[in-house]
Amino acid sequence: ASFRTIINAKDGIIVGWYKYGPRYSGARRNPPVYTLPRLKNWHDISFLAWKDQVERRGKPMRGLRYIFSAPIANDQTRSIALHAMFPDGSVDEIEDACPMMLVWRNRRTFLHGTDEFKALLGSPNGRGAALILITHKGAFGPKTRISSVSLF
Repeated sequence: ASFRTIINAKDGIIVGWYKYGPRYSGARRNPPVYTLPRLKNWHDISFLAWKDQVERRGKPMRGLRYIFSAPIANDQTRSIALHAMFPDGSVDEIEDACPMMLVWRNRRTFLHGTDEFKALLGSPNGRGAALILITHKGAFGPKTRISSVSLF
């Protein structure tokens, strides 16, 4: 597994920079490794890193405001992102969209409840944000929710 996560407890930010779990990484080893550790998911490991950082800095556990996931490398999330950004089909290859998508002012924000929001949050890159809140409700509060998903 290879997880590179950046924690900014002061501003309430978690960045999942690279999220290659043991199932993905193990299958690509020679010989392949299929025995997985119990603590294997990015959302659980990132929660522990978040907890450590907020405790060290005296910040509230419930101070999490933003979760970023980058880069988008897997085909499923790339396809969902492309469809969300260009629903008219004007761009059909993610590489063609990159010059437009990689600029903050060109970001698209999808609000809670929209089809794009649901698809992006359910994607391989998006679900970690949901799972960190779902599996650690006691720490973040039962009413904490994700209000929007932005692509850029």
